[in-house]
Amino acid sequence: MADEDKKKKKHNSKLTDAAKKLGHAGGLKGGPARSKKLSAKERSDIARQGGLAHDSKAGTQGKKKAEGEEKKRRGEKDKE
Repeated sequence: MADEDKKKKKHNSKLTDAAKKLGHAGGLKGGPARSKKLSAKERSDIARQGGLAHDSKAGTQGKKKAEGEEKKRRGEKDKE
């Protein structure tokens, strides 16, 4: 019984390794393909959202600062 479990485990690890390689290869192709479909503004917006998320996770006030800078860029005034 123990031998059968070892054989199954060995077989599954080979499948897992193959799946990892395929997934990695797909990821290498998918990112550049997606970026080609997006406009420069869409890529910029996605990058900005990522930066804001990063700042908020770090516990900084970067999110508020970035939002203020975005409003300035658009010519909006802060509501007081």
